[in-house]
Amino acid sequence: MEIKRNKYLELLANKKDNGIIKILIGMRKVGKTTILKQFATLYLKNEVVHIYDFNVYENQNKYRDLDYFNQQILNKLAKDKMNYLFFDEIQEITGWEKIINSISLLKNVDIYITGSNSKLLSSEISTLLTGKNTKIYVYPLSFKEYYDFKNSNEKEEVFQEYLEFGAMPKCCLTEKKLEKNEYLRMLFSDIINNDIINRYKILDIKEFHNIFYFLMENIGTELSINKIGNIIRQKNKSVISNNTISNYIEYLCNCFLCSKINKINIKGKSVLETNYKIYAYDVGIRNSFISSFSFNRGKLLENLVYIELLRNGYEVNVGKDRFIP
Repeated sequence: MEIKRNKYLELLANKKDNGIIKILIGMRKVGKTTILKQFATLYLKNEVVHIYDFNVYENQNKYRDLDYFNQQILNKLAKDKMNYLFFDEIQEITGWEKIINSISLLKNVDIYITGSNSKLLSSEISTLLTGKNTKIYVYPLSFKEYYDFKNSNEKEEVFQEYLEFGAMPKCCLTEKKLEKNEYLRMLFSDIINNDIINRYKILDIKEFHNIFYFLMENIGTELSINKIGNIIRQKNKSVISNNTISNYIEYLCNCFLCSKINKINIKGKSVLETNYKIYAYDVGIRNSFISSFSFNRGKLLENLVYIELLRNGYEVNVGKDRFIP
């Protein structure tokens, strides 16, 4: 059973055959691959579709030779038809952007990419693909999607479940609370190990986890690197540097476990680089690791509102006006 993500399917349908590379970005298991498969089923029934899945370790090794990778793509293209190319988790291939840039010059291809790291569009890559790509950020289920799928008359009960276990699609499909928590912990472990610890060669794993737990206990709280560093060093008798903490937060944001928003001076409309708030992309992952006494309903609601604003395309900052109590 799958949850149909109509908003994203309509977006892709409207951008089909427009000559622009479609890039779906979001947390692992948020539903990017499922969306593409649903899109192919609904809109590409009689078309030529090629899928390259780099979640598979064997495929990562096979395509690390970029010349070989490029030739494999060219060999499979139907010359007299439009070819729809799906590249799943392509950030696993170093130099992928050069191949995509080259292939995109062909007139009979329509390219779709998924990735689970926000660095998928670093400044260097964006420059290479300037004018050739459109980003579609895929978020966990909205409450409307979640509630519609549950098909229940008990809206408050469903919302409480949504608030406690979050909005990852598979979690929505799972009924038992214990299995929901187990899945969320497994997903967290998968993201942390594959996208952060192994990629960035982190040695002090316990220290890294301490930073994540602290951020999750303090969602929606105004923070700074100095404040986090002082508390962590005092609480854990640690010698971790502010620079390392800053790097850890960046890694967590890159893989969509956290989202950081800057504080602005409302009057001067300038960004205050040292102060910000951290939110969880999915409150369910956050709650699966935080003890029940930290289940702050107000902060969780604030977190949900923040993600809903992002989901609807708003740019969000935090600030304070002295005339507003």
